Amino acid sequence: NHGMSLILEKIGRSSLADGGLDRNDRIAGDKFYTSFFDLTKPENLTFVTLNYDALLSACHVEHKRDLHCDFADGRPEAGAGSRPLRAGGNDLPGERASVLHLHGYLGWTQPRPITARLTPEACIACDLNLLRAEAFWKELRENDNYPRMPLVVLTNQKRKTERVRDYPFSELYKAFKQKLEQASHLVIAGYSFADGCVNKVLAEAFESRGA
Repeated sequence: NHGMSLILEKIGRSSLADGGLDRNDRIAGDKFYTSFFDLTKPENLTFVTLNYDALLSACHVEHKRDLHCDFADGRPEAGAGSRPLRAGGNDLPGERASVLHLHGYLGWTQPRPITARLTPEACIACDLNLLRAEAFWKELRENDNYPRMPLVVLTNQKRKTERVRDYPFSELYKAFKQKLEQASHLVIAGYSFADGCVNKVLAEAFESRGA
């Protein structure tokens, strides 16, 4: 937890939504994200990311707030406070562009310690400003009784393959595969094909399409 918290704290402080990137990088990220909305309807778009940061969230908040959803946001009843994650991909509204954080997100938290399989009620999305606060990371590192910790897959390849079999990652991967099988076009950017569990889904989806 100590090493993970140091990595995620740095990501949180330098993420796009936190103003960590310079102006040119931010403009480039915004243009890349919004360009897809000029090509098709929002309901035809799915953004899949392995990053934990708030890059995509920053883009949609600034440009496409009402056209975006993920496993936490995009629900009328979801305010700025804490809210549980969705049960699965079928809960994503069909009229919005979907964002799938396959390996978790900086703003998602889980109980600590984990004593049972995670449920949507136990997985809470919270205000990123809380997780950017120095006190949160200090407590996580120094207080073994701190009740919550970030919900991300940040481990070696073998453990990663095991971790994504459990909620919420298993549901995110199901939604990922379903979207791949339905897609008419696929754009891959910045992915090194080093994740075996992601490559497996890509291969299965292509095979099911006869590709």
